[in-house]
Amino acid sequence: MGIPNLTVQVLNLSPGMILDDLNLFFSYCGTVEDIELEISLNKDQPRSALVSFKQPYAFQTALLLNGANFAGQPVQVLPLKFFVYPSHIDKLTNLRQTQNRFVQGIVLTKRFRREVEIN
Repeated sequence: MGIPNLTVQVLNLSPGMILDDLNLFFSYCGTVEDIELEISLNKDQPRSALVSFKQPYAFQTALLLNGANFAGQPVQVLPLKFFVYPSHIDKLTNLRQTQNRFVQGIVLTKRFRREVEIN
């Protein structure tokens, strides 16, 4: 039997969301192991994040927060196996293709910060 994936995807986060807010919100579910927060080049776009938990019950509890109001917006909390690409990433990809230049996003994590290219 494999190791279960205990990561949720969180969509429709407020553009002003920070890692500490996410950590506090999801820590009530159980131990948060890691958070990856996507940052869009457009500061007005909703953001998305991946939140990984240590315990299966924490993962299950987080899924119950689907539709909850967080920082003034209803958020979607989905199991990672149903990964949904935020719509603004498609817009950035189209922008990159039409202008023939690289568009980069930044992913902030609880452990480290890294830059990623959006293809």
